[in-house]
Amino acid sequence: MKFAFIANVAGATPETYSAVFESPGSYNLIAGVDGMDAAKEYIKKLAGEGFEMFNLCGDFDDEITAEIKEMVGPEIEVSHADYSAAQMAKLEKLESFKEYGIIILDDDIEDPHHMAINNEECNAHIIFVKDLEQAEKAGKTLIEEKVDFIELCSWFDNDKMEAVVKATEDSVPVGTCAELK
Repeated sequence: MKFAFIANVAGATPETYSAVFESPGSYNLIAGVDGMDAAKEYIKKLAGEGFEMFNLCGDFDDEITAEIKEMVGPEIEVSHADYSAAQMAKLEKLESFKEYGIIILDDDIEDPHHMAINNEECNAHIIFVKDLEQAEKAGKTLIEEKVDFIELCSWFDNDKMEAVVKATEDSVPVGTCAELK
């Protein structure tokens, strides 16, 4: 499976702000783009290269996500990070978004895989995990790394997101690319 997590980061391009993690069953790309037009262009390119799933950071709203879904077609999954009311209230109080935590499921791995992408605007701390237990530990690790907020891939439904919130002692806002209920 080909998966991409796209973040809107000022001054970023996929050439200067990206990382790839491959496991036996998947190719995972995390990349930054500067603005929604750049995101659409890049996602269209990746869809043409066989990417099957896109998770978008919380800067992407319902409207832009719907435009991207229409652009790539119904066979490709597209979702963006969203926050519960309680988590959104915490997010809106943040003064810094520089340290960005991301947790992504890859059930083809045994041990967590940690990566980082850095630039002047945003340092992404990315951890791939195989299950919820590893995700909870990854959340704690991201707190130790002093991230400002955490976004989870679309595998994390409400209950799984709340488990990560609890594991991090609700110390930073946590959102998920899964549909919130």
